[in-house]
Amino acid sequence: MGTIRNRLTIVNDYNFDRITNTRQNAVEYFGKIMRDEFDFPDYDVNTQMISPILPSVVNGIYTFVIMGDCSKDGWELSNDFKKYRDEWIRKNKALNILVADFGEGDAEAYIKEY
Repeated sequence: MGTIRNRLTIVNDYNFDRITNTRQNAVEYFGKIMRDEFDFPDYDVNTQMISPILPSVVNGIYTFVIMGDCSKDGWELSNDFKKYRDEWIRKNKALNILVADFGEGDAEAYIKEY
C-alpha cells in the first residue's frame, strides 16, 4: 500500500546569478526526467513543479522550491524520483539545499540538510 509522503526541495543562496542558473538547471533536468523517465510530456515543470525565485525582504537571500512526486513510500515512482532528486542535489551541493519530508500517517515530519 504505502503512505503518501511529500518531499519538497528548498534551494537557498545569496548569489542571484548562481541561484538563477541553478533554477534553470533544475527546470531542464526535471523536465527531461518527467518527459523521458516518467512519461509526463505535458507536465510543465517550470510552472507546475518549480517555483519562481523568491527574494527575501532584507539581506539579498533568494529561494526557490521543487515539488516532489507526492506519491506513496515504496512505490516505484517514489523510489525513482528520490534517485533523481538525490542525483540533482549531489550535482548542486555548493548551494544551501534542504528537503522537507512530510505527509500522512504516523511518520514525523522532518527537514534534511544536504
